Amino acid sequence: MGVMNISGNPDEETPPFTITGCWLFRGQEMIAEMKEENPDSEYYTWKKLDVTKDEDKALIKEQFIAEKINGLACLDRRYFK
Repeated sequence: MGVMNISGNPDEETPPFTITGCWLFRGQEMIAEMKEENPDSEYYTWKKLDVTKDEDKALIKEQFIAEKINGLACLDRRYFK
């Protein structure tokens, strides 16, 4: 399950745009399909989060529901399951 976001200026026309996302996997490792069936995944910066830490919980919440991500307006959001 995951979410991908496009963030940027509120007018939606002025770059730069930032793409961020959050993926939740069972277990401790990323599933192989994320790399095998998603060739652009090698260009992502992957970071393992600890859901027992408040700052990581806040980051996950921001990615899934916030109107602003890293201080930029969330222009588009897509959920995956």
